[in-house]
Amino acid sequence: MNLATVKARKLCWNESHPLGLAAFLAPTLSIYAALGMAPLYIVVLVGTLAVALPSRPWREFSPAVMAPLWAFCLFGAVSALWAVDPLQTLRTAAVLMLTFTCGAGLIVQARRLDEDGRRRVGFALVVGMTLGLGCLLLEKLTPGLRGLFHQGKPLDANIVRSSLQRAETVMTVFLFPTCAYLWMERRLRMALGLLLVFVVAIYTGTSLASKLALPAGLAVFALYRWRPRWAQGLVICVVCGLIALQPLWALLPDPQLIMDKTQGLIPNSAHHRLTIWHFGADKTLERPVFGWGLDGARSIPGGDDNIPIYLMDGGDRVRMHEQLMPLHPHNGALQWWLELGAVGAALVAAFSVALVKLVSRQPSPSGAVGLSMMVSALVVILVSYGVWQSWWQGTLWLAAAFAAALMPRNSA
Repeated sequence: MNLATVKARKLCWNESHPLGLAAFLAPTLSIYAALGMAPLYIVVLVGTLAVALPSRPWREFSPAVMAPLWAFCLFGAVSALWAVDPLQTLRTAAVLMLTFTCGAGLIVQARRLDEDGRRRVGFALVVGMTLGLGCLLLEKLTPGLRGLFHQGKPLDANIVRSSLQRAETVMTVFLFPTCAYLWMERRLRMALGLLLVFVVAIYTGTSLASKLALPAGLAVFALYRWRPRWAQGLVICVVCGLIALQPLWALLPDPQLIMDKTQGLIPNSAHHRLTIWHFGADKTLERPVFGWGLDGARSIPGGDDNIPIYLMDGGDRVRMHEQLMPLHPHNGALQWWLELGAVGAALVAAFSVALVKLVSRQPSPSGAVGLSMMVSALVVILVSYGVWQSWWQGTLWLAAAFAAALMPRNSA
């Protein structure tokens, strides 16, 4: 191959360029503007699918994976007939149908990258994660870069903490394909160093979701490397079990009783989660089969109500208030039940099982990376964020695309 041919290949636009750009930008973007993950995802879709459409990537969709997703969106659209806010339900169903279909096309194209494209995306992700991790530590250990650009009143500590929590969860999901790529490139020391620094960053932070997601993903990775079939069976059982058991949150005792019994043992934010889940499960049992309508959690009757909670602070009894449903349940599985009932939960479970089986059929390390990333994302889904938030949807699809792009070419 002559020099002119090499230069032509490097300058030729292909799917690796938008994916590489996203891999470089996403970790740092999640720190300073996490909501920007949604427009970044859209840019990647446009840049990738504009090249991909002539090759008709939908021909390579897995029917077992896509059928439950499409059925979920269609059922979500039908739920407008009984939804509290029909227009919001129809809007969300249309957006999800487009998001899921385009996301699947993005993953197909990521799998088609040649070796040069794979290395381009891998290098960009390693550099992006290293830069993002450095910025995350900078924000934790110093006043950070925000002070250089922010004018007016000092930023509220809760806002800063919330933004860093989002970054920690995003980078936790991105960590697995990054370390796997370094491992495959025989950069084991670099992979271990990145992992160790990341562990320090996560466990000195405030994101409980990341602190749970990271060891869960690592445990599944180790189990898959040892016993792939055990890992597959365990993940299927755990996913289906967690989805099926969500209505049992209704059995929780009264929020004040929980507060009295666990005084000082759990933070207020975690207790508020229990209050929300109790209320969400109660409302689920009112409409257990079809739910309240897709994206209807924000409009649930009584969700805006606040209940008084008393806790002991030193020797004083302090009165607080907790909103029963602040926009969403902060629990994706409960949200599926609440909005689309047992039908919606069953469709998500069917999708999850099909996806686990598809990922598990890939040769190692592809299967190990895929399952560990799925488990870490599931942990975050179960304790944080609204499952339909566009920035979080964009994060998950980008993470899946990175993993698909970086795996060896012998995996399907």
